[in-house]
Amino acid sequence: MIVILRRKTLWLSAFLLCFFISFSALLHAGTARLPVPASAYAALSPLVVIDAGHGGEDGGAVSADGVAESGINLAIALKTEGLLRFFGVRTELTRREDVSLARGDLSTVRERKADDLRRRAEIVNAAPNAVLLSIHQNSLPSSSQTHGAQAFWNREEGAQVFADAIQGQFNRVINTHRAKDARPIPA
Repeated sequence: MIVILRRKTLWLSAFLLCFFISFSALLHAGTARLPVPASAYAALSPLVVIDAGHGGEDGGAVSADGVAESGINLAIALKTEGLLRFFGVRTELTRREDVSLARGDLSTVRERKADDLRRRAEIVNAAPNAVLLSIHQNSLPSSSQTHGAQAFWNREEGAQVFADAIQGQFNRVINTHRAKDARPIPA
């Protein structure tokens, strides 16, 4: 599969997403009614877990000039981390280099892919008050449904409203000709 990616669109979408995550974090921090000791602030403030999709032997989609999606995702994730930290948002990356998170003792690609995804979910689920930002460059030219940027939400309170706000910005800036709706994460 060959995918054509535009860097300007990728960086603009990453910047907008960072802006809205930062804005949400500021709003969330401002909702505390009682003074919070500095030592407790870390437990109350949102943590953005930045997941650079794919990695290692799973390179994901490949651009027209042969660049693997995993490297693009990682570059965006590292820049996003820097922007969010600049705005005082706590972050954690699932990976900082082009590697899989799967255990090394698994023999099949299917087992390693499943373990990689399970480990990514463990990182997010282990952090209280976490927001997951998973970065991918999805494309399937044969499908009219697989295009543009899309936000997904889980069943947590406020997640759908947050995803709808991000999706609105995606549609305004990136998906200008074919708007998408934010979707719930499938079971």
